[in-house]
Amino acid sequence: MKNNLSPWAITLFLLGTIGVVFPYIFADALPGDIGDARFNLYVLEHFYLALTGQVDGFIDAPFFYPLTKTILFSDNHWGDGLIYSYFRFFDATPIDSFAYWFFVGFILNYWSAFYVLRKFELSQLAAAIGAFLFTFGLPVIAQDGHCQLIYRLFVPLAILAFHNYTKSQNFYYLTVTLLMVSLQLLTSVYNGIFLAYFLFFWAIIELRIIPLNRIRNFLPQEYSPRKSLPVLALAVTILLVFALPYFAVKNLYHFGRSLFETSLMMPRIQSYFLGDRSNLWFSDFTIFSQIPARWEHQMFVGIGALSALLFLFLRKGLIEKNSLTQKFIYTLSLMIFVTLFLEGFSLFYFFALTVPGTSAIRAISREILVMLFPLSYLVGFTIDKIRGTSFVTLSSSALVFIICFLVVIDPIFANKSIASRKEWEARLDLLQSKFSTPLDKSSIISVSSKTIHHEIDAMLLAQKLGIKTINGYSGNYPNTPKTNGYALLDNCDRAKERLKNIETIMRSTKQNFSLDRSKIVGVGFRKKCDFTISR
Repeated sequence: MKNNLSPWAITLFLLGTIGVVFPYIFADALPGDIGDARFNLYVLEHFYLALTGQVDGFIDAPFFYPLTKTILFSDNHWGDGLIYSYFRFFDATPIDSFAYWFFVGFILNYWSAFYVLRKFELSQLAAAIGAFLFTFGLPVIAQDGHCQLIYRLFVPLAILAFHNYTKSQNFYYLTVTLLMVSLQLLTSVYNGIFLAYFLFFWAIIELRIIPLNRIRNFLPQEYSPRKSLPVLALAVTILLVFALPYFAVKNLYHFGRSLFETSLMMPRIQSYFLGDRSNLWFSDFTIFSQIPARWEHQMFVGIGALSALLFLFLRKGLIEKNSLTQKFIYTLSLMIFVTLFLEGFSLFYFFALTVPGTSAIRAISREILVMLFPLSYLVGFTIDKIRGTSFVTLSSSALVFIICFLVVIDPIFANKSIASRKEWEARLDLLQSKFSTPLDKSSIISVSSKTIHHEIDAMLLAQKLGIKTINGYSGNYPNTPKTNGYALLDNCDRAKERLKNIETIMRSTKQNFSLDRSKIVGVGFRKKCDFTISR
């Protein structure tokens, strides 16, 4: 099937760009808030500074100083930092580069999805609607404060590669699948892990629908070593480069989530119908009131997509046996079943306790960002089926128009979390003006912090000045029996306690460090904070 562009693909891309993306980046706007979004800016800028040799290495970012390997406490943008850096190379400001980087993520997601959906033999209209849903859908908007989740371009490509393998049993396509998963992990840890789980569940479904006497046929039948071995080598190299440092820092600092913490963000049945951002849906019913960490349970895909899925399930004869449609439905059902939290239990606990790295995953509900692609295929498939169906009382064109219209307008008119560029800039200017003591390259700042926003202020100012800070914010923080965990520096004693905890962690992990306490400059505390004197 030809993959040439059509007016549908271009029109829907422009509608999503203008209606969804531009409100985040035009005029004074930036995506998210002054919390996680600015943390992502810090990491991206640190990537650029390391790439251009302006800092000593990438992994050891100078926050939570003198802790090491701090970049690995969270997503690190290894896979998309070059896009941000490209704009910085051409003298764009960090904030402008962040906005451009954000926009490029949507571009890549859309055209990757459109390309694969066309490969799956959807029509131009159906593929465009599917790509729109995958790229601009409500679950994506609900995560606009977590910009590290934007880049998902390798999700469709991995699914296409695995589909090609199931049809041909050619080992080459299996290596391409592994490469796409590796690249997605490099770009976004959450999306990469959930992509791997989706493919794992798909493999189970494939084995389930194959007759027992033919299961061996699912194994590679053709190897094409000249093509397969280079791809396999590249995929394994990327996995090792990505995984080894993460596992090293996880073991070094004993990172991990308790099952209780993980359970708070495991999907409930209600999660799949919760869409607070939508202005076309009602999420204030009593059944939603008891969901913990509500902001992470925004898994509703929209009225248009729901209407298409209901038609697919209720209309007889649309789902053919062993078709891609059936496989996606079964795989999604299995993934939902395994990750569902019901009556205080989830089967996903087994994976959290046994699969390396999974215990560090906190928000299981973010799986919807990967599930959106097979769901987008199902919506597109339904649109094509409706177009080929004659109805007695309703025009098929009218029904397709209604579904497409709802898919498009829901995210366009959804509530978006938008920050102010001026506020981002003003916060740093204000903080810098509070330092009465001259700062030099050897200075270490400690800023009073009543919220994580103040912690990030300190990180960004230290980065701007090329100095270090004991302030910090990330997805993880070391916790040992001898320390008290993460606490905001809302007074001088808390600041000294964090520094003492950091020193204890460094000694307990047998890391060499030198810290001149006389170089620490505190600001914002009610009294002068002298770090050369213990509490």
